Amino acid sequence: MEIKRSSGKLEWVEVGRGLAALGVVLTHYSVTRTGEVTIPFFRSLGGYSVEFFFVLSGFIIFYAHGKEAGDPKAVAPYVWRRFVRVFPTYWMILGLAVLATNFQPTLRNVDIGALRILRESVLAPGSTLMIGQAWTLRHEVLFYAIFSLMLLNKRVGIVAFLAWMGAVAGNLAINGLPPGQVNDPLGILVHHYNLDFLLGMAIAIALRRERTGLALAISVAIMLPPLVIWIASGYQDVTAKILFYKPLFAAVLIAAITASRRGVAAPRMLVKLGAASYALYISHELTGSVSDAVLRHIPLGQIPVLTLRVAAAVIFAWGFHELVEAPVIERLRHVPATWVRRRRERLAEAAA
Repeated sequence: MEIKRSSGKLEWVEVGRGLAALGVVLTHYSVTRTGEVTIPFFRSLGGYSVEFFFVLSGFIIFYAHGKEAGDPKAVAPYVWRRFVRVFPTYWMILGLAVLATNFQPTLRNVDIGALRILRESVLAPGSTLMIGQAWTLRHEVLFYAIFSLMLLNKRVGIVAFLAWMGAVAGNLAINGLPPGQVNDPLGILVHHYNLDFLLGMAIAIALRRERTGLALAISVAIMLPPLVIWIASGYQDVTAKILFYKPLFAAVLIAAITASRRGVAAPRMLVKLGAASYALYISHELTGSVSDAVLRHIPLGQIPVLTLRVAAAVIFAWGFHELVEAPVIERLRHVPATWVRRRRERLAEAAA
């Protein structure tokens, strides 16, 4: 099934991606240097945005590569595309962060040696990262790795993925929610965030079978039991709250996909924000530190400062995406094809 698109993309999905990245920025920027939250509504917005990102990732990966399950030849192109999408941008922003440590109070007087940079570069678990929000990439890379098993061997991959989901669900049932961000390998492996990938994949399957309405109805039905428990607990049951929001994010994604399929035009500026969303997500702590260092010397209120910092982050991310990220990714995507072509040319020359 080919999804109808108004301009070659699922535009409303792109809008959702951009707004989710903006939500993370608002959460981080609304916390002042003294720990005060400027706007209480933003406190949890980043966490919800991250979950939407994970649901979206599950959908995109399965929608783009689900038909390649059981085809080992698809593994190398898949791995290369995932690598190009994640690491070059991350490495460039990480390099800027290392160079700009004087602008980041949390990194002053911290030993940033070669070993630490190497660990940060490969997203090694075990400690917090210099680019703090990059902790989500550990979950993404784990998901990509497990999904690649489906390409190598469909049956083995499905069993491995279901076993993973079972371990995640079992950990949530036995141990409950983790006390915040986790960095240890086991904690990352069984974190409840990983369930979001399954929801995204289920949406992709439903769309391929033209069951969008059914998928939306199921999402709403799954929401109801945890919602009832959450309300009955006086909004104190955090696990029920989490289990309510997961299918809610799935329903939001289904709505965005449906709007795109029906050709509903999305605002151009928000589509562009979505295109630059990864750059915004990865770079906003760095740009926020720089803008904070400048604005702290200007007598402005908290809301104007927040507005200026967000504007600076968005402008930098958009410029970085247009001038650096997009051209680099486009060039890197064609590297394997270029290697193959040159190898064939050398073989042809040798045989001539």
